[in-house]
Amino acid sequence: MTVSKRLGGKGGLTIPQAVRHAAGLAPGAPIDIEDAGDGILIRKHVPSCIFCGGTTEVVTVAGKEICLACARELAALAAEKLEDFVHDGE
Repeated sequence: MTVSKRLGGKGGLTIPQAVRHAAGLAPGAPIDIEDAGDGILIRKHVPSCIFCGGTTEVVTVAGKEICLACARELAALAAEKLEDFVHDGE
């Protein structure tokens, strides 16, 4: 489906209802906007890990998306550093 629109005075764009429905986008849904060279690509947001880029088992922590594998790795590293800190303080 192709629809032609004009940008608003402040550069805003309203995605027509028929296009939103066809794409399965509800009001407030997150989207990704990408420069596609000769245009702009708008698609549903797929959560991805900020560290490895993976899209499996992704959760949001403090506003950042991270996969469980990387979260486990960070937790282990943090526990190790905390243990070093505690032992150095004795």
